[in-house]
Amino acid sequence: MASKPNHSKIITGPDDFRLRKARICYDHLAGELGVALYDSLKKNDYIIDNMTETLITTTGKSYFAQIGVNFNSYSKSKRPLCKSCLDWSERRNHLAGVLGQWILNDLFTKGWAAKDLDSRVVQFTAKGLKLFTKQYAISV
Repeated sequence: MASKPNHSKIITGPDDFRLRKARICYDHLAGELGVALYDSLKKNDYIIDNMTETLITTTGKSYFAQIGVNFNSYSKSKRPLCKSCLDWSERRNHLAGVLGQWILNDLFTKGWAAKDLDSRVVQFTAKGLKLFTKQYAISV
């Protein structure tokens, strides 16, 4: 008797659903929420993904300045302001660079999320997740 083909979805990345949801990648947010953030920033014309580089738009600069980014403090940085980073579980981009780092630090500063002590998991509070998705117009 012939066996039936397995058409299940191939899953890459971590088995831990918490790592898949939100984690730290170097110094920025990754996982499902990191990718959703990147997609929303593109959709709202805050960033442009040009395949080889990610650029912040005038609209994006204005938006981020409103929520607390001091672009003058990054003017001498050798790091790019925006950079795409391929997410190893989602296989799509999330935001790296100075702005990606600022967003992650802002989440922690506001108490919306915290890093697990023994892993790279970023654990959002219920209220923090609601405020994060509202601030960045993310559909989850």
